[in-house]
Amino acid sequence: MKNTTYLFLAVLLICAGCPDQDFGSNREFTITNKTDTRLVSMLAFRIVTDTLLQNSNPYPTSEQLELNTINSQSSMTFVDAFDETFEQQSDKILMLYLFSRDTIEQVSWDQIVDEYLVLRRYDLTLEDLEAMDWTVEYP
Repeated sequence: MKNTTYLFLAVLLICAGCPDQDFGSNREFTITNKTDTRLVSMLAFRIVTDTLLQNSNPYPTSEQLELNTINSQSSMTFVDAFDETFEQQSDKILMLYLFSRDTIEQVSWDQIVDEYLVLRRYDLTLEDLEAMDWTVEYP
């Protein structure tokens, strides 16, 4: 009897949810690689005037590098509550960096930062993404 009561309460709480809490709606943001090169993506929100690459390697493990790799002639889709995330940012600009996978594997991160070995950087507002139908094509 006790287990049935706990089960009923658990189901009731799950069904009731959090009516006053708005977790936002997720959007899909797709990056399409139209080249014969493997790309590595990095997303970061610009903090007011910061346009520099971060000093620490964002891919410290091979798993993290693999998760951010876009194979040639393929796409990668990110799903997130982008509208809400944009609202929380002061500058409201999403920076998308694209690197060659070979560069990331063969060159130190310090050299990548010092020589700015970025294939392409996109500075995107929410309006830009909406106009692009949430898809960036490289090149």
